[in-house]
Amino acid sequence: MHKKLLLFICFIFCTVVLFACQGSQQPSPSTSSPNENEEPEPDLPIVDEKTIIPTPFNQDQFIDNIGWINEEEVILTERNGKNTDIVQYNLFDGSKKILFTTNEPYVDVNISPDQTKVLLHTAPLTYSATIRIFDLSGKFSYEEQIPSYELSYEWNSFDPNQILITSFAEDWSFTTSVLNINENALHSLDVSEPFMQWYSDNEFIYQNWNMDTVSLTAPLIVLNHLTGHIEQLEESVLHYKKYPESLLTITPIDEEQQTFQYKFQENNVELSSFAVNLLSRYSDWYIPYYDMLDENDAFFTFVTKGTGFIDTYSGSFTLEKWDPETGEKLVLFDELMNEPISCSSDGQYCLYGHRFEKVISLGDKEIIQLLK
Repeated sequence: MHKKLLLFICFIFCTVVLFACQGSQQPSPSTSSPNENEEPEPDLPIVDEKTIIPTPFNQDQFIDNIGWINEEEVILTERNGKNTDIVQYNLFDGSKKILFTTNEPYVDVNISPDQTKVLLHTAPLTYSATIRIFDLSGKFSYEEQIPSYELSYEWNSFDPNQILITSFAEDWSFTTSVLNINENALHSLDVSEPFMQWYSDNEFIYQNWNMDTVSLTAPLIVLNHLTGHIEQLEESVLHYKKYPESLLTITPIDEEQQTFQYKFQENNVELSSFAVNLLSRYSDWYIPYYDMLDENDAFFTFVTKGTGFIDTYSGSFTLEKWDPETGEKLVLFDELMNEPISCSSDGQYCLYGHRFEKVISLGDKEIIQLLK
C-alpha cells in the first residue's frame, strides 16, 4: 500500500514538473506562432502598379501623341475614317475618352501650359485656319476662323487664358494678335518680329535679327507690349527658350571647335551653365531636342558624341538630365538617336520619337513601343 502511494506521488510530481518546463519555453522575439485557424499567406509577386501598356495603338489609325496632361494621361490624335479624333488616353490602364471629332483637315493640336485646355488647328481652306479651344470635358471656350497661309501660336505660361497668334500670308507678311479666351477676343499687336515668346504677363522676348547681314546669332530683346519699353538682355544668342521660372540661352564659346554654352538664368542672374558641342548644318548650327520640367529643376537634352556636319554624322547621342539650379549632370542613356522628347511632370517617363510613338521609362532604362 505504501509502495503504491509512493509511486502515485512520484507520478504527480513528474507531471507538474513537465508542464512547468513546457510553460517556461516562450517563443523568441524573432519568431511568431501562426494562428491555428489561419492558413499562411503565399508569397505574392511584386506588381508594378504603374506599367505602361505596350503597343496599344494601331499603325493605320494612330497619328501622334501630343503631350502629357498629367503623370499618366496624354492627348493623342487618331484617324476615324475621314475624321480625326482628339483623344484623352491613359498610358497605364488603356482607358480613353474622345474629346472632339473633326472632319476638317487636321493640322495640329497644342496643350496649354497648365494642361487644362486644348487648342485644335484645322485648315478647312488653303488660306484659312480654324482655331478651337476646349477643356478636358470637351467644353468649348473659343472658336474662330482666321485668314492665314501658315499659323503659329504661343501660350502664355503666366496666364493660360492668353495665346500669342501670328498669321502669315503666302508672301510671309504677317499679323500678330493676342487671343484673350476670357474676353473671347483677338487684340492686334504692332510688332516687327513674328516669332516671340512670353517673358511675363505683359512682356515678350525675341531675337532682333539684322535683315541686312547674314548672322547666326542676334541680340535678345524684351518688349513690354503695353508700354512699348524695350530692353536688351544679351548681345549674341543662337537660341533661347523662356520658361515660367527660368530662361535658357545658347551662345557660342568657340565656333571653330563647335563649342557652345547652355546657360540657365532667373531674373537676369545666372544659375548654371554647360559647355557642349553642336553639329553644323552648313548655314547654321543644329540644336538637339530637349525638354524642361521647370518646377522640378530638370532639363532633359540629347548631346552629340562628336563634331562635324549633321548630314554626315553617323554617331549616336547621349540623353542627359541637367539640374539648372545646381549644375549637376546625369547621363541617362549613352546610345540613343536624337528624336523629339516630352517628359511627364514627375520626371519618370518621356514620350519619345517623331510622333511620340515610344515611351522612355527612366526608372528601368526601358524604351516601350506604342505602335503595333
